[in-house]
Amino acid sequence: MNLHDKTRLQDMLKEAIQTQIFIEGKTKDDLTTNTLLVYGLVRAIEIIGEAANVVSKDLQHQLTDIDWVGIIGMRHRLIHHYQNVDLDIIWDVVSVDIPKLIHHLKQILED
Repeated sequence: MNLHDKTRLQDMLKEAIQTQIFIEGKTKDDLTTNTLLVYGLVRAIEIIGEAANVVSKDLQHQLTDIDWVGIIGMRHRLIHHYQNVDLDIIWDVVSVDIPKLIHHLKQILED
């Protein structure tokens, strides 16, 4: 793995962990009343997607446990359709998908 890809994977991991810090002690209902929480989660997901987008295609093809298309697609939706952010999807991403991503990234970066 080249240094550029490793750095982007580290960026993804850092932001993924940050989402878990943001939601600690929170529920899905908090998204409807806590605008700052939503902004933080959306921004972290955008950064994860942007970092994923610049990981080399070769490495993306090697790391099949990561849903590159889904991660990058989510970033595009959040950036280009910011006025229609679905809070249910955001919650599912941070409470279900991102913990799995953290697990995979930690394994990859430890090797």
